[in-house]
Amino acid sequence: MSPRHRARVRAALVPGAVVLLCAALLPYVSSSVVARASPSEDAFAEVHAGGGHTCGIRKDGTVACWGTNLYSQSAPPDGAFAQVSVGGVHTCAITKEGALLCSWMKGWGGPFRDPPPTGRFVEVSAGKSVKDDNQLPTCAIRAGGTVACWSLRPSPDERVHETESPGGIFKHVSVGHEHACGIREDGTVTCWGGNDVGQSSPPAGAFTQVTAGLEHTCGLKGDGSVACWGRNDVGQSSPPAGTFTQVSAGEQHACGLRADGSVACWGRDDSGESSPPAGTFTQVSAGGMHACGLRADGTAVCWGNNAAGQRLVPSKDFLQFSMGDEGGCGIKVDGSVVCWGDNDEGQSAPPAGAFIQVSAGGRHACGLKPYGSVVCWGDNDEGQSAPPEDVAFT
Repeated sequence: MSPRHRARVRAALVPGAVVLLCAALLPYVSSSVVARASPSEDAFAEVHAGGGHTCGIRKDGTVACWGTNLYSQSAPPDGAFAQVSVGGVHTCAITKEGALLCSWMKGWGGPFRDPPPTGRFVEVSAGKSVKDDNQLPTCAIRAGGTVACWSLRPSPDERVHETESPGGIFKHVSVGHEHACGIREDGTVTCWGGNDVGQSSPPAGAFTQVTAGLEHTCGLKGDGSVACWGRNDVGQSSPPAGTFTQVSAGEQHACGLRADGSVACWGRDDSGESSPPAGTFTQVSAGGMHACGLRADGTAVCWGNNAAGQRLVPSKDFLQFSMGDEGGCGIKVDGSVVCWGDNDEGQSAPPAGAFIQVSAGGRHACGLKPYGSVVCWGDNDEGQSAPPEDVAFT
């Protein structure tokens, strides 16, 4: 697996609000574009881009997918759905009635010798990594708040295996590389899975945010302090003191936004990824070996590795930007899109025109136009840059 598939960070910023979508240190990472307007009768309420495929939920709850379909991940079943989660090579969805279906290797829901867990679910997180043994880890929260996790072992027995998950009630669950963490109702964090370096052994206390890295985890406490645990060979689990409003874990480093707007980073700094510039920011996003922040005037600033030009932001005054593996795209105040970084598949050459949302993937990107049409550019080997025609997205 190439380094570009080891970590992705997506940051989506809309005017008047900052929404950080982090999925760090995973070989396959899905990103999401969620915008709300007044959709037409056949409009999409959500669209989610995965490793090589994309899925959207229409206003009536039906799901449409496009792109690679090797494992039936782009062939959803009929019916209305409340949520869809797009992973690296599989997709999971929850129906309006709370039933769970996943597109694992042989199609949605099977056939398997053992099906995925049954019951009523309210949230699902499709695993975004494919391990050497080809397991596809996934976790979901049941209607009562309990967590269930499982994986598929496609060879030789094609069985779905329930994996370790803790008891109790959770508000949120996040699947990491080889471990997962969840926040309970009282704010405490529980982690499970791989724990060879303590990445699944969180400290006591209440947290408002948790983010899992490669072999370390960081969380934001209620008092604004940051605590990290797990591997610490390069200081990635040794955050500085002070009050923070946000924390983002990268591959072997992490960055946090202080209460005064300044950014502090810690951990590996071989490429300068832990050496942020001075000044104040409104948001920070840590990537594999680089990081980017947004200033109050809309200027995006990046630091760290620049092997593919991923920190050479070409303009300022962005309303929204999305970081890919080795580059990114941003929407300027006039609605035009500019991209920078690796361009071997044309992923940094967006079309002209006005856009209201952009999402950068590994080797392709997609943008949402004001009237609901979606335009994609870059790699299209599996149809990931060929969205459905005559469908309005919102």
